[in-house]
Amino acid sequence: MHDTTRFGALKKEIPGMTNTILTSALRALEADGIVHREQFNVIPPHVEYPFTKKEKDLLPIFYQMMIRGFKHGED
Repeated sequence: MHDTTRFGALKKEIPGMTNTILTSALRALEADGIVHREQFNVIPPHVEYPFTKKEKDLLPIFYQMMIRGFKHGED
């Protein structure tokens, strides 16, 4: 598990994800206190999304949801 994830890395991990949908999802997660957005004004500029304590507390639940999806994804 990484404590910080970049936008591009997230996009690569989610097949078929558009920039618009990913941006909307990340903004919603930020509004809910799940992730924090950090913008770095360097060359090249980039944005990172470190996890908050709230998100770390939810990891076991997210993991179980992922396992369920693998088991019942065709249902």
